[in-house]
Amino acid sequence: MEQALAKHGLKSATKAKRQRLLEAAEEEAEEQLALRERLGTINESKVDPRDLESRKKRGHDKEARLATVLAGREGRDKFGATSGRKKDKTGGLSEREKQRKKAMPVVARLKQVQNRVAKSRNKKFSKNFKGHVRG
Repeated sequence: MEQALAKHGLKSATKAKRQRLLEAAEEEAEEQLALRERLGTINESKVDPRDLESRKKRGHDKEARLATVLAGREGRDKFGATSGRKKDKTGGLSEREKQRKKAMPVVARLKQVQNRVAKSRNKKFSKNFKGHVRG
């Protein structure tokens, strides 16, 4: 012990200082031994191959799936036609209703109807035609 202290230049230290240094060195040595022990046990322990496998989540059976579907349906509005759902509509008229009520000259109304019919006719015939018309 005295040789180790002399080697590090602590031979001339006071007794109290020497005692503190010895205690610190012993604690450090104990920590190193504990660390080596822990690392040794970690390296020596075997790994269970089942821990390395992926875990596939099991699918639910039909009753469980149906139960979750029915639970999700609780507390929501029913599906159906929008006209049926909008019967108890509040507020003013829609834009289309306003246009129908509007007093327009007969000529303008006829032109509007002709445009609508022509647009739907073009839409219908141009649906399948993809080629070139030879003249």
